[in-house]
Amino acid sequence: MPPEVVLPFVREQLTQLARPENQRNWAEAERLYLEIHGVDGAKLEEIKGGLFKGGWIGSGSLYALSGQLMTFASLIPAIYTATVSAEALKKDPVHYAWINLGTQLGVSLATPFVNSAMQIIMVARQELMRGEGQSARSKEMKARGYDEISTEMTEVTARMDAARAKLDEHREALQTLPQGSPAAQARLALIEADSEEIVGLLARSGDLAHEFQVRHDVINLNYVGQFNQSLVRVFRSVVNMTSAVAGLETANTHLGNLIQIGGTLVAMGGQQFWAAPADVANKEQKTLGATIMSTRLVRPESRNKPIGELEEADLDISDLSKQWKGPISTAKGQFQEYLDIEIAYCEQGLGDLVNLEPHEFRRLEQLENKQASDDPVLDPAEQADLTRLLAKRNAVPAGSKTELHQHLSERLDALRQDVRHLKADNWMALSPENRASLLRAVSGDSPWSLSAQTAWARMRLPADFIAQIAQRFGSQFAMIFAGTNMPLILNALFRLVTAYKREEGKEPPIPNHWRDVLTVAFMLIAVGGALSAGAGVNDKITQRSKMKSDADSGAMSSRVGFQPSLAGKALKAISQAMFAFPSAIRQRRAIDAASTGNNASRERLAQQWGQLGQQAAQLADHLSDDEGDDEENGERGSRSGERQRV
Repeated sequence: MPPEVVLPFVREQLTQLARPENQRNWAEAERLYLEIHGVDGAKLEEIKGGLFKGGWIGSGSLYALSGQLMTFASLIPAIYTATVSAEALKKDPVHYAWINLGTQLGVSLATPFVNSAMQIIMVARQELMRGEGQSARSKEMKARGYDEISTEMTEVTARMDAARAKLDEHREALQTLPQGSPAAQARLALIEADSEEIVGLLARSGDLAHEFQVRHDVINLNYVGQFNQSLVRVFRSVVNMTSAVAGLETANTHLGNLIQIGGTLVAMGGQQFWAAPADVANKEQKTLGATIMSTRLVRPESRNKPIGELEEADLDISDLSKQWKGPISTAKGQFQEYLDIEIAYCEQGLGDLVNLEPHEFRRLEQLENKQASDDPVLDPAEQADLTRLLAKRNAVPAGSKTELHQHLSERLDALRQDVRHLKADNWMALSPENRASLLRAVSGDSPWSLSAQTAWARMRLPADFIAQIAQRFGSQFAMIFAGTNMPLILNALFRLVTAYKREEGKEPPIPNHWRDVLTVAFMLIAVGGALSAGAGVNDKITQRSKMKSDADSGAMSSRVGFQPSLAGKALKAISQAMFAFPSAIRQRRAIDAASTGNNASRERLAQQWGQLGQQAAQLADHLSDDEGDDEENGERGSRSGERQRV
């Protein structure tokens, strides 16, 4: 990308950032940014697409399909009961109540698994539909999680408080020490020594405040991407509550069924043709805006230059090409995921043959390669790892296992070579099979084939699949009682208990008015759960990232494929996802408290440092005046330099 094309955007971006937030207008900056990537107004409209035209909007409509099957499945009990006459329902209420409750429980338990598999497939296809153009986010947007930022903020705040205590000590000492004394000179030297630490603390505190704001904005993107769909979920919760109350209050089960069927079909239509397309398009637009605002393309040493004086040589555009995805880069990315999972299976198979876990096999191979390189020196930790892994590794078994080892080794080498060729854009050097697959992928002739291949790769990565399952369980049983289907399950349970009591000639265990109160209460809880969908998405992303990191380090099984041994990890992830909303509130409160304390401490430290600097400068002036008659000009210059440093 020619720097002369980038410079106008950088100037416009910095001009907007210099203005108060409520006076910024990013339209021109967006136009210049898209122009860098070869996108004009007409192309942008094509990228946004439409309901039946692909693009951002069309991909949202496709995304909506991932949940529609099980939403319709939740209507099965209502549809079935609607076909049964009122007389038959009254004749055997216990039987039909059991059918209703059993079906609702079955659908609710199956929904997370079905929707997870559907979503993985649909998301892979969505990525290709948005492949004509989408923001890939700037490197500045890849901030750490709230917990990490909060922990460091607390630590830096404590260090700033300690630095303020030092400044108080310096100030009191300067007030009592005789001017011109050796002790006063020594104290000035201490102040100068402490100044370097204070400058570093103030800079780090400001960096953390910026990192917190970036993380906050990134998290908000996931809430933006779920807002309209949350309203549809709220509507479904109200429909389910209304159907339950209407059926019980009027003793007309068919009326409740009709309300549920009609309301759910309306919700499905809203999800399909309005909520999901609008959310995806809005999230993509907001992501583009956040990237335009956050990217930093000026070299650090040039950031204090006036905007009008910036030149092409002041720019660092190394990250710019990674901030925009086109059709080829999207297809290449998905194809590499397929190669990566095949490489992981080869490494796993080779490790199994010599009694090493996949991460151990990769670590040993890395250390042995380093020993054979031009810089073969291992540090103590690396040497310890090498010794341990060599002791654990078994010899390759004889017979058929030797042939298997050779086959896997050859395939692993070929796959790694293909990955290197792919990253170097040397497609014609790929193996014939993978070259043909890649060319089909980037041509767009068989997008569903590539999407299915990518989805199958992701399903075999435990970190991906467990995180998806956990999110779906968390949505279905949010805070235990806040799932969209929970009013239906509770209604079915009330019907069953009431049917048993009436069969025994007794009054229902829960009076009608209390039953209605409970139904409304659980409906309100379900509304809260519906509005917390953004928290669930953020929790999924966090859990997936953590599990991938744990797999790489060996803290979690690094094996690919379906691993029954990870059932405990999956249950823990599900329990965490169920309470993602209150957890998000707790994290936000903690980071807000840490941020407030960090900002206040930084301001107080800067103020005290400025006051002490003035006091120290006056003392340095006094020392210079006292010695002025005896010093040569060169010595006076040295003293002046010391005073400026203080």
